[in-house]
Amino acid sequence: MKILNTCRALNENFGYHDNIFPYYQSKLGNEVVIITSTIQDFIFGKKHQLEKGIYQERNVKVVRLDYYYKQGTRFLKLKNFYEELEKFKPDVIFCHGILPINFFEVIKYKKKNKCKLFIDNHADLDNSAKNKLWRILFYEFFLKLLYKKYDKYIDKYYGV
Repeated sequence: MKILNTCRALNENFGYHDNIFPYYQSKLGNEVVIITSTIQDFIFGKKHQLEKGIYQERNVKVVRLDYYYKQGTRFLKLKNFYEELEKFKPDVIFCHGILPINFFEVIKYKKKNKCKLFIDNHADLDNSAKNKLWRILFYEFFLKLLYKKYDKYIDKYYGV
């Protein structure tokens, strides 16, 4: 099975679910690719920019793409993302984060191809929506409308 993982920033060699899930998916004999940005967070408290390209982490192929749009830590659009989807042709797309990178391109691919789409989330309102205005606008308005419209394309949600 071909499994594509997407995440906003992959902190190499960390123990986050973004790193661990693909490792175990690969260990089970699947062909696994991670598509992520050139952003790497939390290295000695500073953000780092990595070069775009293909890397390996624990025998999993990592494709780092430049981004053409970034707003805060939630909104990120990667260049050439859809082309990478088409090239890999995944059976499963596993998106890490409540607002996946290139969300509409993932949905577009799902509509055109037989694949499963899973989304995980490790944020909750207590740690990601401390600002009351943000909680109302982002979670109760934007995300609610987004998932109401696109829920039919998402096969499973996971709380991490």
